[in-house]
Amino acid sequence: MKKILIIGNGKIAVDCASIVKKEHDLVGIVTEPRAYLSGKSLSKIPEWMQPIEAHDVNKIISVLRELRPDIIFSINNFQLLKDEILSIPPLGIINFHNGPLPRYAGLNVCSWAIINGETEHGVTWHYVDKGVDSGNIIAQKKFPIGENENALHLIMKCIKEGIMLFSEILPEVTTHRVKGISQDTSQRTSYKKSELPNNGNVSFSWDGKRVYNFIRGLNFDPLENSFVRPHCILNNKRLYIDEMEVIKIAAAGGTCGRIVTFDDNKIVVQVMDGQIALKRVRDEQQRLMSMSECVKSYNIQEGSQIT
Repeated sequence: MKKILIIGNGKIAVDCASIVKKEHDLVGIVTEPRAYLSGKSLSKIPEWMQPIEAHDVNKIISVLRELRPDIIFSINNFQLLKDEILSIPPLGIINFHNGPLPRYAGLNVCSWAIINGETEHGVTWHYVDKGVDSGNIIAQKKFPIGENENALHLIMKCIKEGIMLFSEILPEVTTHRVKGISQDTSQRTSYKKSELPNNGNVSFSWDGKRVYNFIRGLNFDPLENSFVRPHCILNNKRLYIDEMEVIKIAAAGGTCGRIVTFDDNKIVVQVMDGQIALKRVRDEQQRLMSMSECVKSYNIQEGSQIT
């Protein structure tokens, strides 16, 4: 039985802690107390779990040392760990990443994968070193991205696959420090928190599939969108787009961004290779609107131009 500490947030951290508790001594779980971290807080936790709340885990190093963990798991943790923490557990620190390293390191990678048109994604458990998502890979699982999956769907799939993979690696990594597989840096892609895909702007000069991937890659409903909402400009007002569909490929002629037609259910817009239908939109205050509201508020007419 090993002493195990978890630093993390959300469902996957709770579920992995429950797995640890069955066979090991869970000496603590450190979580961020900020309630506005939608989907990341530990607000719904088992009664037996009393988390250590820390805005900055690097400021409670003495507390972590007193717990004397043999191994630390970083699970849905968004804080970089200082060298003093890396040196605490003799069996190392292992991080969960919701991307197929060395590709898709960094943040918001489920969104980026969908936006980039990937048909496959993955999750990775790897050792933590001084870099970001750069340590030796312990285990990885890849799986397909469904054609209609949005960002939240893919995030939930990553959580499910990550928990199953955690159960597989736990017996070995708590016995000894495994060597792992070093990452091929030539294949590395990484995304920073500050990077926003096209600043959230939908370009109707793209083909329909690209627009569709862009919008579903930024759809987290019903959770809060803390990344960026896809939007465009219509009659000098910002219009946010939650859902759309490709309705016609290779329509002859037409100016990209031109509204072809509209009704109470959709707004049909010309794109590079055909037409798309906007199905769910929000006003400038990001309030959901019906299509009839949108038509009236934005003074939409056939031939109106969206940019």
